Amino acid sequence: MDYLTVKEVAELKGCSEQYVQKIIKDGKIESQVEYNEKNRPKYLVPVSALPEPLQMKYYGKLTSEAQLCLQKVQETAVPQKTKRTKAVVKKEFGEFNAEERELITFWTDLLREWQIRRREYDNCAEGDMVFIAETKRLRRAYLAEHNISISRDILYRKYKAYRENNLQGLTENRGGWNKGQTSIPQTVIECFNALYLSDARLPVADCYRLTRDYVHDEIPEYLPFMASERTFRRLTDKIYPAVVKYFRYGEKAFIDDCAPYIERLYDDIEANDVWIADNHTLDFITRTDSGEKTHRLYVTGILDAKTEVLVGWNITEAKFYLTL
Repeated sequence: MDYLTVKEVAELKGCSEQYVQKIIKDGKIESQVEYNEKNRPKYLVPVSALPEPLQMKYYGKLTSEAQLCLQKVQETAVPQKTKRTKAVVKKEFGEFNAEERELITFWTDLLREWQIRRREYDNCAEGDMVFIAETKRLRRAYLAEHNISISRDILYRKYKAYRENNLQGLTENRGGWNKGQTSIPQTVIECFNALYLSDARLPVADCYRLTRDYVHDEIPEYLPFMASERTFRRLTDKIYPAVVKYFRYGEKAFIDDCAPYIERLYDDIEANDVWIADNHTLDFITRTDSGEKTHRLYVTGILDAKTEVLVGWNITEAKFYLTL
C-alpha cells in the first residue's frame, strides 16, 4: 500500500497543509504516524483512505509517470539532461532462494499478462480494475497462501521494478513507507475496549470519541499515536464474538448463543418417560393472608420431554422442587 505525505494530499485536494493536518487529527481520514530524528510526528495517509476521485487522480499521475500507456512521439529531438539516480544493487536471478525465485516468476508472468489485457480496453484504468478483480478471483488461494496483495499502485510499483530489471523489487511484498511505523499504545486500546465491551453497548463512534477525550486529558503524550476511527473500528472485528456477546449483551445471551450445549435425542423415549421442570419468579409482589409480609411468588412448569405438552404447574411462595 502506498502512503502520501500531508503535502502530497494537500496538492491532490487543492487545499492547505494545515487543513489536511486538522482532518487527520479529528479522525476524519485514516493515517499513520512516524517520527523523524527530532522526534517530530510525520503523518502518512494511505491512498485507499482518500475519496475515489482523489484516488483516480493519484493513479492517473502514476500512470503518466510510469508511462504505462502508449508513449507520445517527440516532435523534435531535444537534448535531455542526464538525471542522477540512486544506484540500486541488483542481484542475478540465481542469487535468490527458491521461494524468492518463485515470487519473481509469479510477478513477471502476471505483469506481462497485465500489459496484454489492459490494451484490450480503451480506458487503461478500467482495464486495470477488471484485471485486478479477475486475478483476485482466479488466484485467490495462491495470493492468500503467499500473502500477496494486488492493487493498482502495487502493479505500477512492480512494473517499474520489472522495467528496471530490479528483481529485488519483485520479491518485496511491502513498500517502504510503513517501515518503523508506530502502533497504537496498549493503554489506549485497553481504554477503548473498556468502553466498547460494556452493557451500555456504545457505538464505535462514541467509544472512539470518549477514548480520544480521555487520552487528551489524562495521557496527552499518547495523543499523537491516536489512529482514525476507522482503525479502531477494525480493532472491534478482531475481538472474539463470544467476548462481545458476554460483555455487551450479558451472561444469558452468551450462554444461549455461544456456550457449549448437548442436544437431547428423542428417538428412544416415549411420552411421560421424561419430564422437564423449571421455576420462574413472577414480576410482581404479593402479601400474605395476614398482610404482615410481602413476597414474590414462584411459578413452576412441568413439560413432557417427548410431546412438549404442559403436564402440570404450581405457584408457591418458595421454589418448588419436584421429587419422585
